[in-house]
Amino acid sequence: MTLEQVLAEVLKDEVFYHTSGGGVTLSGGEVLSQGVFARELLQRLKTLGIHTAIETTGFGRWEVLEVLANYTDVILYDLKIMDPKQSEKTIGVDSEIILNNLEKLVYKNCLVILRVPLIPGFTMDERNIAAISTLAQRCGLKEIHLLPFHQYGSSKYESLGRDYTLKDLAVPSDEDVKVIKAKLEEAGLAVVVGGE
Repeated sequence: MTLEQVLAEVLKDEVFYHTSGGGVTLSGGEVLSQGVFARELLQRLKTLGIHTAIETTGFGRWEVLEVLANYTDVILYDLKIMDPKQSEKTIGVDSEIILNNLEKLVYKNCLVILRVPLIPGFTMDERNIAAISTLAQRCGLKEIHLLPFHQYGSSKYESLGRDYTLKDLAVPSDEDVKVIKAKLEEAGLAVVVGGE
């Protein structure tokens, strides 16, 4: 789609943005991979007085993220695995880039909300959650969103003829989520679970 086509679609709901205080969130894939287009769209939305947000993993060039942050009211920042070696092994990316970009956003005084997918066997272990909590406190972040793993996306893989490698993974129990939520709240964070 062209920039004008996207804007035309977005502006169909303009009255709702202004009356509700809502806005437009650019999510993914990864917004940083479409940096030029995203910047142009965010700039236009800001000139129209529409609240903007991006959802990112932070895995990308700082120069791109910094420019997008200039036109973004809220940055929803996904964190998965804090340990650099485990991150490389499990998701194939260097968490150092992600963490460095996060710290730069905080230094820029951007409004950042951490989002943590809760995936059994990958992100929910006590050390990982403690490391995320410590990072949030060190960066002065106030809010964190916990996103319990679900199987809703499995049909998308099937329709694309792709193998869904997590089809046998159990969803986190309500009790496990409550324990993680309580630990983060004890650290002074406001915690939102899923769409609560």
